[in-house]
Amino acid sequence: IWLGILSTAKIPYTKVTPHKWMNMFGGNRPKGKTERKNFLKQIAQEMCPEANITLATADAVLLAIYCRAVDR
Repeated sequence: IWLGILSTAKIPYTKVTPHKWMNMFGGNRPKGKTERKNFLKQIAQEMCPEANITLATADAVLLAIYCRAVDR
């Protein structure tokens, strides 16, 4: 659905795998899902100390940071 919306609105996009954007924040992340999520949450909180980062929002925050860095 989202790809259709972007295409209809002629908004350019690039697909990025989780592996690719997560590598920007450290290749030595934990293998277990819980540990990895906590690791990413900690990084997001350090990069955005003014924000209330949760496990549910950490990926989105880091993905936005990745997109901003790649777009420059």
